[in-house]
Amino acid sequence: MWNEVLRLHQQETPECTGLLSWDLASEERRGLGSRMGLRCTKCTYSSMRYNLYEEVDTKSPGRKAAKINYGLQVGLSQTPVGNDGMRKILLCTNTPPPARRSLQKASNKVLPLIQNINEADMSDMCRRLVDVNTLRGNESPHAIPVQCDGMYNNPLYSGVGQTFSIPSSDENETMLHACFSKSVVSSCLGQDNQKQ
Repeated sequence: MWNEVLRLHQQETPECTGLLSWDLASEERRGLGSRMGLRCTKCTYSSMRYNLYEEVDTKSPGRKAAKINYGLQVGLSQTPVGNDGMRKILLCTNTPPPARRSLQKASNKVLPLIQNINEADMSDMCRRLVDVNTLRGNESPHAIPVQCDGMYNNPLYSGVGQTFSIPSSDENETMLHACFSKSVVSSCLGQDNQKQ
């Protein structure tokens, strides 16, 4: 970008000895990405805007999304912070946040892709599990040996005898299985919705 703008500036005004700097007035925000041009400090030369981010190669027509915005949605899907929480964090750092609508639009495009990847990975893991159990000679190759432990918070004595498990407001079930070369720990959080 810089070399191209320097060349165009020299072609337009060869006698100018000014320096090029960012034209902050021409900045155009696209989520967390920006488009900006350069301008000369001496003459009136101003370049066109350039993307200061990488674009996602999509097959759909129209403007291509910034990779940084999709990366943000991938990160948000792995944390308990949502779009509004991220906007608050950015505002606290004096960084202009993306619009709610653009965050939601990126989320709607990214999350189905993450779901498809997870489903394909789980399907592959199930196939590998059947293969491992078959090689081990298990009677039922679909069976998974599991160790399980439960932890309950705030026991509700009013619900004794009404549920199959310990009545509580919160429960945490932890399961461990070692079907592959490494142990996999999975945790399940639940809330009891029984009538008070």
